Amino acid sequence: MLPSSSSVLRAPGYVIANPSDLSDPGGDRTYGTGVLLGKTRAVALVPLGEAYRVECEGLGEFSDVLEGNNRYLVNLFLRGHDKDAFQQLMSGGYIEGATTGQPLWEEPGTQTPGQSAIARAKVLLFAPEDTIHAPALLIRRGIPDFADGAEVAFQRGEEFGLELSIECLRNAAGKILSLGMLEDITL
Repeated sequence: MLPSSSSVLRAPGYVIANPSDLSDPGGDRTYGTGVLLGKTRAVALVPLGEAYRVECEGLGEFSDVLEGNNRYLVNLFLRGHDKDAFQQLMSGGYIEGATTGQPLWEEPGTQTPGQSAIARAKVLLFAPEDTIHAPALLIRRGIPDFADGAEVAFQRGEEFGLELSIECLRNAAGKILSLGMLEDITL
């Protein structure tokens, strides 16, 4: 049986923005000078590139398949996020509360529909708790946003968290993402 079109990492782990050292998580799990955003139980990597089939009119069948584009989306539910998560992920609407100094998210923020979101791009690392048996995911240049249909629930029946969808883009070196054992991934 073929796997589904999305690969799901079902391992609890941490989401870190802009890690600088993958070999040392440190006691605070920031991987160098990164920012620990929160925890997640599962990450879904969704390849969206489609192959193009070339039909041979003389045979009435496909004679070739052209490789699809390299579009990837990563979906996750960020649990137990701290105040840095809003600042790192939702920078267009983030301000600091005047009285408490706590994060305050306001819309509309500084983002204008139709403008480039590249300024919000981050290097994002999913580092599993069990780095020996579970793979890590390094997004080389990702633009986070709320997932389509996401809800930020304020009720007892729902867990409070951020349902994120991250569009993965090429970085300056031409890399999009790395999925594998953390020891094998380099920045």
